[in-house]
Amino acid sequence: MASFSYNYRAGTNERIVAGYLSKAAPDAVYAWLQDNKKVPDEGAYSGLWRYWRGGENRRLVEYLLWRRNDPVVDHGLARFGTDIKMIQRVYDRGDTSTRLAALTNPNAGIRIQQALDILKEGPFFTVETLLCNRYLPSEFLTNFFKRAGDFEGLDDDRFRLLIYALHNNERLKTPYESLYIDGFNEYTYNEPFYAAWELAKTVPATQEWAKAIWVLLLNCQQPYSYDNIDEVLERWQIDEQVEEPTQWHQRSFSFNVRVCIAGLIRDDELLRKSDDAALRMAFYQKFNPSAYKDWPSFLELDGEEFVDAALQNENLWHSMENRSALSRVCRDAPARSLFAADDIPNMYLAFEQRHREQHPQWFADEGQYFMNLNDPKDSIEYRLENIERALVEILERNDLTT
Repeated sequence: MASFSYNYRAGTNERIVAGYLSKAAPDAVYAWLQDNKKVPDEGAYSGLWRYWRGGENRRLVEYLLWRRNDPVVDHGLARFGTDIKMIQRVYDRGDTSTRLAALTNPNAGIRIQQALDILKEGPFFTVETLLCNRYLPSEFLTNFFKRAGDFEGLDDDRFRLLIYALHNNERLKTPYESLYIDGFNEYTYNEPFYAAWELAKTVPATQEWAKAIWVLLLNCQQPYSYDNIDEVLERWQIDEQVEEPTQWHQRSFSFNVRVCIAGLIRDDELLRKSDDAALRMAFYQKFNPSAYKDWPSFLELDGEEFVDAALQNENLWHSMENRSALSRVCRDAPARSLFAADDIPNMYLAFEQRHREQHPQWFADEGQYFMNLNDPKDSIEYRLENIERALVEILERNDLTT
């Protein structure tokens, strides 16, 4: 058995805890590890997680727990442990679930000795587990997108598979936020975003690659600046022919890449007037309705594609007036077929439900119909009036008013 060779002196409290945990039932140990896990605080610095912060005042505890050689305790160490040496040891002797748990641990992940071999040769589900660890260091992500360092010479097929495995990582979706002014930390945090978007300039311009780049950029924070946008847009003008009128799901992946790239252009009028439908979709996804009062009329030009893009425009969800207009647009959009007449209105309902759960503040303006703090009776009246309006709208929608 390996000796305990740390140059480390445990404090009294840790010795007391270690004595209890060395005798406690495995389930109790697992619960303690879960309740005392070390993860970064919320905010930008969680994206700049320093591994050495995680193992404070736990080395003796985790060493003794490793010596128990119990599968439940090992799983807890792998998932919630802080000492990389002990996590590595339980990884080496653990089953598949224990190893996957270690790959999700903020204090382990790519620090596991086998991590590079996993990325280069491992099965997709293991690679995805490793790359969806939101505490991957910025340097690692930047080198990955640049195919530098350990990723130099990585072949296209494997690189593309790794992009699919990584694209849902929450780190890529999370903007930098901090109360403190620290230019270096902000640069370090944002560097992977720039490297990811640069891939649209360098990977082969094929539909196979377009799919990978699209899913990546769709889930990645935008860079503050981006050079040679026109050249990049031209590079992805490789769409396959589709029948008119076009529906969004018929478009080529290269079309969707151009929508993402065009989203970086700040000139709304250039996008709105473009002959390239991809640029118009980028406009529909971000325009400010206060600057385009007649925005529902865009339905006449781009039909269902406009509706799909407008549903993704968060600016349209911030007021009841625009939400109502968007709902009407969805009802007025031409149906794909008699059997799909409700598809677009149902898309609106799905978006609405998700936004209500994730952004309830956007719907605060609806409260004026339900609350009058001066007279409780008015609250009931407002509720009844709102219900009546909703019923009339439903009846009109289904032509049942006569």
